[in-house]
Amino acid sequence: MLKWKCKRPNLSLNLAPRPRGRGRLNRADAVEEREAPVRGAQTGATLIEVLVALGILASAIVILIAGLSTGSFAVRSTDTLTTASNLAAVQLESIKAQPYGAAYTKVAEPPGYIISITQSLVVTGLQQITVTVVFNGGSFKVSNYKVNR
Repeated sequence: MLKWKCKRPNLSLNLAPRPRGRGRLNRADAVEEREAPVRGAQTGATLIEVLVALGILASAIVILIAGLSTGSFAVRSTDTLTTASNLAAVQLESIKAQPYGAAYTKVAEPPGYIISITQSLVVTGLQQITVTVVFNGGSFKVSNYKVNR
């Protein structure tokens, strides 16, 4: 294989015999570009590249923390609303178990929740019972009917 070297250090001509069937030798096949090592050049990241990378990383961390705090708030508020809903359902079941027309007793209130019971006579022998659970930041109301049997 013959190689011809030009005065330019990054060009060389490859005159090796070619296999049959590939056609003529063109300039793109014959000339190979090579990176010539530059003397005294240093490799690595510049200060600006490092600062840009740190800025992008800091932005991603801030977005992640904001998303986590929003998710945590949503879980807390959903938990509070679920507790109020369950407390109202338990209170209604307790009222159903008590005799008709009596002063209905409340179930135990967990800290931060207040239960109120309202009863109104719809017709003789039929009461509408409304249970309201008030908690920090809201309230939950459930109504049901109780029949004198």
